[in-house]
Amino acid sequence: WTVYHEDLRSAESLLAPGARVLADNVLLPGAPLFLSYLEGRYHAAVHNLPEFMRPELDDWMILCEPKSDGLAEVTVNEEQQRAFTRLAAEIDAFSWRSMHTPVDWLSFQQRLSPPLWQWWNSWKW
Repeated sequence: WTVYHEDLRSAESLLAPGARVLADNVLLPGAPLFLSYLEGRYHAAVHNLPEFMRPELDDWMILCEPKSDGLAEVTVNEEQQRAFTRLAAEIDAFSWRSMHTPVDWLSFQQRLSPPLWQWWNSWKW
């Protein structure tokens, strides 16, 4: 489920100076709240690669490290946060459905990816 942001927040006090965090499956099924959480707090690099055993699908691995000014609270874009929360709920529901019935991951990704790519391209690292 889309809880990477909660996992990272919980682990931050344990990160050594210079630590790096690696996250997989950020584009598929997707982790928009994780992406939003990184903004302003982390330097990050997105690695776009084929999904394991599903080369027709794209996925992102993200390698990130805390910014040198620490993990201070950042100003959150409320509109973006609401949109990403809706996306996360949709991802969770689709992922749950995929465990019980066949789903069309390609169509889902084609619909889901554009807002994440748009956000990524607009984010100033």
